[in-house]
Amino acid sequence: EGLCLRPCAVFVRGARRTCPHYIHEDCAEMLENARSTVDRESGTGLMCPLCRTDSAAIRLMPRIEDNPRAWFAAADAAGDGRLSRREAELALVSQFPLNYVELSASLDECWRRWDHDGSGFISTEEFVAPGTGLLDYARKYLLRETPAPAVAVAMIY
Repeated sequence: EGLCLRPCAVFVRGARRTCPHYIHEDCAEMLENARSTVDRESGTGLMCPLCRTDSAAIRLMPRIEDNPRAWFAAADAAGDGRLSRREAELALVSQFPLNYVELSASLDECWRRWDHDGSGFISTEEFVAPGTGLLDYARKYLLRETPAPAVAVAMIY
């Protein structure tokens, strides 16, 4: 089942993500239920099925439309206060019906608009910038408030 069709979660230890992967909420619950009481109490034994990184907990990924700043923080897998292209790609495909290959191919054009200073990363200020930020783009095109431009059409199934 596509990630975007159900709520997703991320693996954490404390407030920090332990890996860049996303998992369906239902799968996360199954992993949590399979963990022993000892592992739960010690904050271990909860492994990402993709990279096998040990985590203490699984936290639901906020929806971009409900809490944009919490979404940004959760998408920031490195915890450095900015989004890399890879972090943005993974977060977007976890919440929207995007073709990953087409998204990657068309992201260059969008990235130039979202990364105002050309640093290769999107800061929180760039993320929320009216008219040019990723948040505004998501509201306009991915949440279907207006018709998508040609580049967005390539990204959506």
